[in-house]
Amino acid sequence: MWSLRAIHSLKESSSPASLRIATWVAFKNAAEAQQGQSIFSAPFDIFAGFVECARTHQTRDPRDKIYAFLPLIKKLEPRITPLPVNYSLSYGRVYEEFARYAIRLSGTLKYLESLPPLRHKSPLPSWVVDLQTPAKFPMRRWAASQLDAWATGSSKVDLQLLEYSASRELLLRGSSVSHIKMLSAPGPMKPKHPDEIKDWFFTWIGYIGKMVQTGRLPWAYDSVDSGLQEFIDGVIRFDPFLGGSVLFLTSSGHLGVSNFDLDVEDEVVLLAGCSMPTILRRSMSQEGKKHFLGVSYVAGISHGEVWVHRDDNSTAHLETLTLA
Repeated sequence: MWSLRAIHSLKESSSPASLRIATWVAFKNAAEAQQGQSIFSAPFDIFAGFVECARTHQTRDPRDKIYAFLPLIKKLEPRITPLPVNYSLSYGRVYEEFARYAIRLSGTLKYLESLPPLRHKSPLPSWVVDLQTPAKFPMRRWAASQLDAWATGSSKVDLQLLEYSASRELLLRGSSVSHIKMLSAPGPMKPKHPDEIKDWFFTWIGYIGKMVQTGRLPWAYDSVDSGLQEFIDGVIRFDPFLGGSVLFLTSSGHLGVSNFDLDVEDEVVLLAGCSMPTILRRSMSQEGKKHFLGVSYVAGISHGEVWVHRDDNSTAHLETLTLA
């Protein structure tokens, strides 16, 4: 359990002022939300709160946006070896090392699940949260009961494989299940009238339904109506606002929604340790590598329907994917 005395004791005179301020803000925000929990515990993901706090609060040194949380993480996870504080590293290197640290900490990809779409391109690898680049939307923080997403069952990250990752790369186990066949236009960010988003949404899925009925599109569900209803229910859980989101249909006939800028042929991939389907894009400049775009909701995939190894925690049989 955290205490004010313990947090005050972190304010050593040798710590940069921006680090001490960010530490205090992080403690205040997280403590108000929930106390005495694991950093990745449900229903509130304290880690996601840390990262959102770091993004929305300024520090003189961008590395302090990471280092500010290390004493708090140590309080919550005292058995975990802390990430070393090293101001000789660039901010990009610090963010990259923290990404690996966060994944090792939980043994899952909750870190990647929290990545938000950015307003402009980041110089960091696609799998690293860039706290210096503004996000398009606030970070998503879903309660476990809200999504009930178990796309990869109880699988965990292959931490041994992770250790072989080179600089600016992340080695993960996963399985490609489909690719994007059709995309909607993005949902209106600033609707001109109350029903604009609703009209946009139902016009697109209505068009998909008609195309399926005429046999012109693939369909993974028992019927048009059951598939559309499952998708609608999932969208309400994933993102009921939909502004800026895109809807898509995969080559396997699955409907999905994402907050990221997608292209036709982007892959829908299940990564071991990630509770939601992810969207990856083949790198045009780095052969054999893929860029991580973000998580998505895909009806008929998000609840483990196509994860054939749901009762097997081993990942050795899966493909090795290199994220750049």
